[in-house]
Amino acid sequence: MPGYNAIAYIGFSFFLTYAVAVGHSTGESLGAQAVFLTGATIFSLVSGALADRFGRRPVVLVGAVLTGVYLFAFFWLVKNGNPVLFHLAFALASPLTASMKGATPAMIAEQFPATVRYSGASLGYQLGAALGGGLAPTVATLVFVSSGRATWSVPLLGLAVAALVAVCVLGLPETLRRTVAANDERTPQEAWR
Repeated sequence: MPGYNAIAYIGFSFFLTYAVAVGHSTGESLGAQAVFLTGATIFSLVSGALADRFGRRPVVLVGAVLTGVYLFAFFWLVKNGNPVLFHLAFALASPLTASMKGATPAMIAEQFPATVRYSGASLGYQLGAALGGGLAPTVATLVFVSSGRATWSVPLLGLAVAALVAVCVLGLPETLRRTVAANDERTPQEAWR
């Protein structure tokens, strides 16, 4: 979850501030965020359904790759200054990031046997939110300022985070076809192998 949280909080914090700095009003920024969150809510459910059909790993991988690539267009659409394109940027981002958000909870929870499932999934989620979500806007600002405000800098950071998500997901086993009973036969120590 640190990867999703990092990308999401770059959008929630950095891009809202950046949008105002390039001429969008605070109301436009909050409106665009509402568009994003509405779409993300709907597409998280779609993502969960796709993960139940095709697997958790493929859905998260596709979402990570597409989100990483899309961030370059997203930055341009936000910077463009056109309110319609600005809202479109957030609307298009919602299904991409939601594909990670909708499939990841099942993928993470299913890595653990029932005896430690809640603790394992919660610890991973909370650490991810604190580290990925907490540090990402600050790191994005540092990268942006250090690059001389280059429009490629923050998308490149997002692409690196998306690549990290992809590498981590590839390191996890697919859990779609694993039964709950088979998962629970593993010891907590086996869950970490």
